[in-house]
Order: sequence, then structure tokens, then C-alpha cells
Amino acid sequence: MILIQNLIKTLVYGNLIVAFSGALLSSSFAKLVSIDSYIEYGLYTFFAILGLYNYHRLSKMNALINADLKNWCLKHKTLLYALTIFSFIGALFLVQLLIIDIETVVLLLIPTVILSSWYIIPIFNIRLRDIPFVKAPIVALSWTSVLIAFPLINQYSLTVNDYFRILAFVLYFLALTIPFDIRDKHVDIKNQRTLPQLAGTTISKAGALLFLLGFYSIFAIINEELRFSPPFLVALSFTSVLLLLSNERRSYLFFALVDFSMAMIALAFFYK
Repeated sequence: MILIQNLIKTLVYGNLIVAFSGALLSSSFAKLVSIDSYIEYGLYTFFAILGLYNYHRLSKMNALINADLKNWCLKHKTLLYALTIFSFIGALFLVQLLIIDIETVVLLLIPTVILSSWYIIPIFNIRLRDIPFVKAPIVALSWTSVLIAFPLINQYSLTVNDYFRILAFVLYFLALTIPFDIRDKHVDIKNQRTLPQLAGTTISKAGALLFLLGFYSIFAIINEELRFSPPFLVALSFTSVLLLLSNERRSYLFFALVDFSMAMIALAFFYK
């Protein structure tokens, strides 16, 4: 039992679940839009998320409020450093293999890397996440940029449907940020002005469901085979339940399930 508990903590606290889920979503989307190198895009996304999230974790490790998470990070600092370094090397190796349109992709990825780093590391004594109303949009745009826009822009000239797909995922990731903002609403500083801080938990959950509905609506129109797809509807229902059950008292394992909901959307894309 202790071994299983330690394994679960490593998967959750080491950001392996969020990296795997994001990678599966990116790979499945690339396959959905007929990109042959969808596996490589998934691997790149896995390493990019794992490296960046563990870099963030290391940078704010001493300021963590959750005692169990902080103790685990301090005890496994060497593992986190190893995962971060190995992941960045893997991401850099894969991105140079994948890049076709270097100018366009560099203009997309470099700002994303800068914004993602500035989100947690102060520049001129300012972190992006501390600027009012910015936290959730930065997260949603960064995730969409790496997982969705990068494969599309790198492989194709964007069509109207592609722009709508990008919009759909911005809405999707906005929906997924809300449970985490609900969790952190008493931890985040007041001037961040996240939706739960401004409107409360109930209205925030309603907003998350509307974002999720927008995501579904766009894909139901663009990809008709997903409109009544049982795996897609089950994945969305599962995500909706997690959104509704979110509160600041939920464990990190619960929020790992929110991350894992991306994998269920991915499976729906694979088996539409």
C-alpha cells in the first residue's frame, strides 16, 4: 500500500499525469487533423509540459503552502531537477525535428516560452500571474499555443476551421483553469482578481460549463462525427462533473483527475 501511495504521489507531484494527459491530447488532435507525425507531437508536448511544470515547481518550492507537497518536493529535489533537465533536452531535440516553417513557429513558441516563464518567475519584480485578470487567459493561451496551434501552424496554412479549433481549445483550457482558481482563491493574492475571487464559486462553475459547452459546440459543427460520439460525450460529462465538484478543500489527487480529463478527450478524438 505504501508503495502504491508513493507511486501516486510521484505521478501527481512530479507532474507526470498532467504531462501525459496533455501529450495524449496534443497527439490525438494532430491525428484528428491528419498530421502523420502525431506521435512525435505528443512526445514533444509531454517533455515540454513536464519540463516547464517541474521548473515552476522547483522555482516556488520553498513557498508551497501544502505541507505534504512541499515535503515531497524537498525530499525528491534531485528527481525534480533530473526530470526538468531531461525533459527540456527531449523537448528541444524533438522540436528541431518537427519544425517545418521555422519563422512562423519561432514567432509562436518563443513568446509562449517567455510568457510561461514570466508567469511564475518575476521580471522587473512582476509576475504575470499577479496582474489582475491575466492568470487564466495566460494559462489557456499557453496551453493552446503548444498543444494545438503549433502542430497546425507548422504543418498547414490555417483555414477558417483551424481558427475555430484554436478558439475551441482556448475555451476548453479556460474551463479547466477554473477548478484550480477555485482551489487557490484564498491563496492567490487579491489583486489577481481571478473569476472565483470576483464572482464566487457558483458563478465560476457556471462559467466553466459555458466554456466547455462552447468547446463542444465548435467541434460538433466542424467535426460532425464527434457530435453524437459516445466517447466524446462521456469525456465531456466526466469533465463537467469534476468542474461541479471542485472546491478549495479537494485534494491534489482530485485535481490530478481534472488534468486526466484531457486524456479522456484525447481518447474520444482517437476513437471518434
